[in-house]
Amino acid sequence: MSPDLRSEDLAWEMIMAKASIHRRALVSYRRLLRLNERKLTPPLNEWLEWTAKKLRAGLDNIHGKTPAAKAKNIADWKEIKERGAELIKPVLFEILEAGGNSVMTQRRLKKQTICFDPFEIRRTWEIEKQERFDPIGVEAVKWAESHSAELVVQITDETMLAIRAYITQGIKEGKSIQKIAMELRPLVGLTERDIIAVANYHEMLILERPEYTAATQSEMAEVYARRLHRRRATTISRTETAFGLTEGQREGYDQMGITHLERVEDPDCCDICAEGDGKIYTIEEAEGVLPAHPNCEGSWVAVV
Repeated sequence: MSPDLRSEDLAWEMIMAKASIHRRALVSYRRLLRLNERKLTPPLNEWLEWTAKKLRAGLDNIHGKTPAAKAKNIADWKEIKERGAELIKPVLFEILEAGGNSVMTQRRLKKQTICFDPFEIRRTWEIEKQERFDPIGVEAVKWAESHSAELVVQITDETMLAIRAYITQGIKEGKSIQKIAMELRPLVGLTERDIIAVANYHEMLILERPEYTAATQSEMAEVYARRLHRRRATTISRTETAFGLTEGQREGYDQMGITHLERVEDPDCCDICAEGDGKIYTIEEAEGVLPAHPNCEGSWVAVV
């Protein structure tokens, strides 16, 4: 066999090996994502339901001169944020640790020598192992602290802005505060976009389904609102689990001495992720890159 043919065979084998590693990494990551999503969903739902109860109780006594003041006075938003961080932070830390441990089970290839032979290609590896991810480092603790705080602030602010927008629109339409509060009751906890979607759906029922009673129309709108509540909770849970796992992977690889990571995406991923598939980042550059969007399932593999 000529040297050129042996080189081509080796190059093809390396390409196939890399593709196989990427497939296994994605399958393993998806399994890890689903497993850890189940850990985050209960405390997240507990917080969202607790928040909704607080807000519904405050709707009975909306006060303030402006829509912004009315929305702000519905509840103690600081208490809501603190409660969210209290429930979510320890679970995010646990998820980050799971991401770190998932890469610690892999072996780092330190050195590879390739020897051509007429019959086979022999490889010799020097392997460096690390048994377990160390989550007690300053970086891991700091990330769990800051990310949980950012998350609850984002969710809380979205909720408050949505309530303010609905109150503003209701006042413009000449509705009484009591009517606005009654309509808001099943909607608290949704984003402004979702609230508009429910309002449009309810309006469509009134205009296009006159055969339904007003009570039936309201009930159907509330069912739609509950579906959007569940969808929002699922999206938040999956996306935040991905944040924790990919950051754990990044820190785990860093502890192993890996300096560069490759972004791996599914062949059927969206256009946004397809553009990033295969890109190489330093450990520092990789921070915050994944997930790229809500429900993103991109993962990291080490570049050796």
